[in-house]
Amino acid sequence: MGRSQLTVSDLNLEHLRKLNNWIVKGSAEHIFVSSGVIRLMKSTKLFPWLYADSSHAAGPLKVLFHQPGENIYQHLHFSNYGKFAPQKQIETEAIRNLLINYC
Repeated sequence: MGRSQLTVSDLNLEHLRKLNNWIVKGSAEHIFVSSGVIRLMKSTKLFPWLYADSSHAAGPLKVLFHQPGENIYQHLHFSNYGKFAPQKQIETEAIRNLLINYC
């Protein structure tokens, strides 16, 4: 919660490689990544799917990557507040609607 000042040098590259493998080859149908985390992931250059020219909108959520049975979405961080609160609420409702059949 809140802001961080993480840089690539703060991250464990082996863990990032595992994370990429889990994302691309894992069984999750919906993966949600906040905008700040995406910027950090892009700076590592270890997530090639972030550079695929396949982004499009799925309602209020941006779809960064899609393959059969898997969608990776960009969303506002859940700790956003103030002027971002209305957009966060809209995105939260969209996420709820995507996941409602899993509960």
